[in-house]
Amino acid sequence: RLTVVRQQQDTAREQLAEWIGAEAQRPLPQTFPDDWSAPALPTETGSDQTLYRQIRHHPALLAFDQRIDAMDTGVELARQKYRPEWGLFAQYGYREDDLTGRDRADLFTVGVTFDVPLFPGNRQDKDVGAASARAEALKTEKLLLARQMMAELETAMAGLRRLEERQALYSGQLLPQMAEQADAALTAYNNDDGDFTEAIRARIDELNARIDYLSIRAERLKTIAGLQYLLTVAGNEEEGFQP
Repeated sequence: RLTVVRQQQDTAREQLAEWIGAEAQRPLPQTFPDDWSAPALPTETGSDQTLYRQIRHHPALLAFDQRIDAMDTGVELARQKYRPEWGLFAQYGYREDDLTGRDRADLFTVGVTFDVPLFPGNRQDKDVGAASARAEALKTEKLLLARQMMAELETAMAGLRRLEERQALYSGQLLPQMAEQADAALTAYNNDDGDFTEAIRARIDELNARIDYLSIRAERLKTIAGLQYLLTVAGNEEEGFQP
């Protein structure tokens, strides 16, 4: 069993090294952190509005907003490209005297230009339609990502509640009971009033319960890490969720 756990640890280090390099090989702490509490979570869930309020400031969604704004600008530029354009110009020309020495009037010219695209209808419809389609595609991608994150958030919150209930059950009831039973079986064996096999089995059951408890604590911390990611606020990663 220890060999399997060590193999899983090596695999996890290799995956982590893809992101943080040699830092993934740092020695691991021997105990779980006691001060890593869950982020502030909404007391009421179940509605899309409540869930969306928690993730709307996530950097991944804000990045989509910027891309959508750029696409909307592209749509407007595509419309303006085929609109008539007006122009106004003025010129002043100085003229020297003629060959006989007589003065010649200077010239001042004012003009208006008016450019009208020829047969712009189909071309404009295609350009604007293509730009609009790209903008709508981005909005759909953002919506799908938001729904995915909302589902992950709801699942993680429910999972965290269940894990904390199990952790409390193990620490408050099961582990003390298992330890008491193992001690009682060992005492009975030492007093020649119990079976050695029963004493060993009781101790193994206690150790397995402790392993299960550690697995629950590890899963809880992983769930909290996932929640911290989902509740990240752009521009201030340490703040996490903000109502």
